[in-house]
Amino acid sequence: MEVPVNGTTLNTRAHVFQDITGVYSTISIFAIGAILVSVANTKWFALVTGIALPGISQVRGNLLLGLLPYSCYNGLACTLDLLYKASEKQGLSYGWMGSKVLVLLRNEGMIKSILSQSDDIVSRTGGQRLMAPFSTLQRLLGNVLFLYVGEEATMMRNAMKAEYKHTSALQAMYSEVVRTVQDHTQLLKRHQETGQNTEDLLKLTSDFSADVLSRTYFGLEGTHTRDDGLEHIADRMLEISASASHAWRHGLHSILTLRSPRRQDEEEKTVWQALDAISEQRLRDMYGSEEPDTNMRAVALSISRATGGGSSRAKLSKYAIEQGRLTLFGGRFGIGIVLTWALIELAKHPAILTKMRCELNSLDSGDDFPDFQTLATQTPYLDAVLHEIHRLFPPVHATARVINAPIVVETNDGTPVELDKGMIVYISIYHLHHDKTIWGEDADEFVPERFLFTSYKRSGYMPFLYGRRACVGREFSILVEKTFLVEFLRTWEFDVKDKSEIRPKFSALCLPDREVEIMLREREVGNGNGDVEM
Repeated sequence: MEVPVNGTTLNTRAHVFQDITGVYSTISIFAIGAILVSVANTKWFALVTGIALPGISQVRGNLLLGLLPYSCYNGLACTLDLLYKASEKQGLSYGWMGSKVLVLLRNEGMIKSILSQSDDIVSRTGGQRLMAPFSTLQRLLGNVLFLYVGEEATMMRNAMKAEYKHTSALQAMYSEVVRTVQDHTQLLKRHQETGQNTEDLLKLTSDFSADVLSRTYFGLEGTHTRDDGLEHIADRMLEISASASHAWRHGLHSILTLRSPRRQDEEEKTVWQALDAISEQRLRDMYGSEEPDTNMRAVALSISRATGGGSSRAKLSKYAIEQGRLTLFGGRFGIGIVLTWALIELAKHPAILTKMRCELNSLDSGDDFPDFQTLATQTPYLDAVLHEIHRLFPPVHATARVINAPIVVETNDGTPVELDKGMIVYISIYHLHHDKTIWGEDADEFVPERFLFTSYKRSGYMPFLYGRRACVGREFSILVEKTFLVEFLRTWEFDVKDKSEIRPKFSALCLPDREVEIMLREREVGNGNGDVEM
């Protein structure tokens, strides 16, 4: 609009616009300043600058994707190794994994602090379901013990402790564990009769592990001999859960297809269906064609009753069913891996093997298998050997947590560092167990004697993790491992092919880097501690 004033025409629209833009310019300056101040104090500062933890050692990778390409190509274990080396001075380090910050904790105090937190502060999955290994496992297994939170977690942990931790429960299932060990000894002897003197060690121990867990949980015998595909399915689940590239492909696919990241992709769905079918078959076999004897000794029934279910198939609680799937998956690994490494190290150290056999020969059990009390209290060197194996080769070599609420930890020199919501914290149990500042210069060597005079609860020892989420099956695992080794060493002379060349390979678990062949020869009755050349 144009208005004449004193003969002069004024373009009021332009004038008003100029005034307004002048005001806007002033406001804009203040706004930009406020934004810059805000950015400097929020997570956006980290995204813009790449500095997520000011003053803390950072391992840089790709300009846009950080350590993600390196991790997808070389594996998460190699990524953790880089971060561990960078954490020496301060006790922690970090790097970007795509748009997420991955923090590695090296300091034992920090580790214990994180593992002791409640789920609302630190959890295994949190909201970051696009890359955390536990979120992949959750899609593959469903909700299971190590993923429950709150009241569910407390209820299920108490139920599992009653079956796998309490001395009375261990004593009740001991005879079944012994019988399983002896059955596998007879199986190996039948192999010997056919001229088969060499075994795949990891398969031998994993078959035993799977069988003893199926016997105790489902009340079934001989499940290791079934050709139902469980071995292949369990191995495939392990590969998927350990793959950073799979997790990120899944996350990207979820974004592009506008689907929830909690939803299974086709590969995960196929694996899930296969495992679920095997689990259902185990349950059908457990019950048979008729209603089961409610006095049947099967952990599944006890778990069901402790978690609000009953003893019949129709009333079996969902928790008992879910734990059954976890038992099938995990049963092939933890115990079997420990026993594999134990026999490798004993083959490499004949003096330690001789010392173990001397201890076992001194047990006052005659030709009978040692009773529960004897095995629990009179085998200190066997205990030390197993603790040392768990230290050197922890089956679960690393674990992850998601920060759900800001938490402050302290560096080695006491400097406070705030870990923000959404950061993913990794803890390398393997590196902790090989830390020379904790274990001494012989930290990488097999020295069972270090546990003869120091409790397994010593500083830096966490093969079964720590705090609220520590493994409830520790006592059961140790009992089974001890029982196996007693029977094995009483029965066999053995050697391991290329034993000095075997190294650990890290996927989701700490496995040998090759197929391990063990050569067996039955010991003669009354045989001493002599070695056998093979």
